[in-house]
Amino acid sequence: MSSEATHSWSATAIDDAQRAEWVGFLPREPFVVDAYRLGFTVGGREDYTYQSSLRNVDLPIEMLDNDFRNPDLDRYIERFERYELSVGVLGDA
Repeated sequence: MSSEATHSWSATAIDDAQRAEWVGFLPREPFVVDAYRLGFTVGGREDYTYQSSLRNVDLPIEMLDNDFRNPDLDRYIERFERYELSVGVLGDA
């Protein structure tokens, strides 16, 4: 593949990403706090939480990813409904 083709693909991928309807950020503190302040959708994986022992991490769960190491669709749906989310990622389930 020529460098010109690679450059063209990269420019297209960047353009597509900039037009995304949803951009999510999963729970890595302190970055998730900044992402939330900047308007990103924040959330976590179903088996992981925000680092809740830190004072400044009182953020909503707006999206939920599934536990890719132990995917379980029924468990995921139960947790998704518990949080009343509108964004879910469950590729492994």
